[in-house]
Amino acid sequence: MLSSTSSSKDRIGEVRLGRAWLLAAVGVVALLTPWELHWRAAGFEPNLRDSARLWATLRKRASRQGPAAIVLVGASRMQLDVALDVAEEIAGRRPIQLAIDGTSPMPVLRDLAEDESFCGTVICSVEVRALVRGGREAPERYLAQYREMGPSDEIETRLSALVQGSFASTSPGLSPVEVAQKVLGGDSPKPPYAPLQPDRSRAADYTMTDVEKHRAFRVEAVRAAAARGAVPFPAFQASCAELEDLVERIQGRGGRVILVRLPTSGEHWETGERLHPKDEYWAYLAGSTQAQTVHFKDYPALDRFDCPDTSHLDGRDAPEFTRALFDMLFRGQ
Repeated sequence: MLSSTSSSKDRIGEVRLGRAWLLAAVGVVALLTPWELHWRAAGFEPNLRDSARLWATLRKRASRQGPAAIVLVGASRMQLDVALDVAEEIAGRRPIQLAIDGTSPMPVLRDLAEDESFCGTVICSVEVRALVRGGREAPERYLAQYREMGPSDEIETRLSALVQGSFASTSPGLSPVEVAQKVLGGDSPKPPYAPLQPDRSRAADYTMTDVEKHRAFRVEAVRAAAARGAVPFPAFQASCAELEDLVERIQGRGGRVILVRLPTSGEHWETGERLHPKDEYWAYLAGSTQAQTVHFKDYPALDRFDCPDTSHLDGRDAPEFTRALFDMLFRGQ
């Protein structure tokens, strides 16, 4: 009899606890809905903060997919120029976005080469300066997170990304404290022109930003790099040899590596061409690798897009560019 009474009390307790959680959830939704609607009306979309943890979950997926994996490696140009929906439509599977803003592709490519379980396709964005002198510290931090991530960390990160990818009000800079600080400073939050999605893809809408300011920033960065001088050709040759070792290791176990030079325009392209002529640097790379190579200047279908900031495609052009590139890579067109 005591056991029956105790069981009945437990069930009552569980019901009460369930109701409490339900009421709490309803309360949270009731509080957040006006906040969410306000920012949606102001033009905000869900926007995640890029992180090593989010990147690490996708890196794990790359190894699990085996030969079916398509991995994108590079920097911001690879993130903004490739529309994953279009790529998936053509290739038959969704590429995994492992590009890291402002970095060299070499550490990530090396990690994939050293991973015996990876035997998929790598599409790697290559540029002379990034190949030889590009930042390698950030990728190493992302890779360290990948190696340390356990199953529970991965589940937590995926759930967090799912929530953040569903609500505009959880975007970076929209916490009540951050909004208050901006307002007190005489400013207000502005919608990001290239919000990050849970799959780490971005589509840039340059009508939402000061494109002249962006262009000036990019051009100034190119001029500053040019002032430091061209990459010496012997140093480039050494980097090509390092790159080829990684290509051979991936392709030796059945994988595929494609090296792509993505579009730049205006002074960005002109300065790069003056410092590192395509007929010298790219020709050497293409002639010294087993990988497939694609330079946008060699194909009219890829060389008809203008980069608003001289370095990245607008989100309205990215799908068409992706279709042309992936038709070439996966359909032979």
